Amino acid sequence: MDNRIIEKTKQSLSFVEQLQDQIQKCREAISDPELYLTPKVDALESLLWAKLKDDEKYQERVREIESIPNMRIKAEKRFRAMMVFMDKKGYLSMGEEDGR
Repeated sequence: MDNRIIEKTKQSLSFVEQLQDQIQKCREAISDPELYLTPKVDALESLLWAKLKDDEKYQERVREIESIPNMRIKAEKRFRAMMVFMDKKGYLSMGEEDGR
């Protein structure tokens, strides 16, 4: 039984580390216009998709964002929407902030 708890903790830690890493990559791409932002935001959304897909407020925000023609601005707004989602759900208690 203890082994299952330890393994689950390792898996969770791995997810948290992946999440933090992807958030950092998005922030770096936002700061540097020469870096591609959209693939980094897509990767973050993929990590969170199990949680995001059922959140009506997030989905509504993404529908609003889709009308923006500029891909970089669209990706930045999607990133911010994910950060707001994570903040509201308490996922940022790991020391992350949304940069507001």
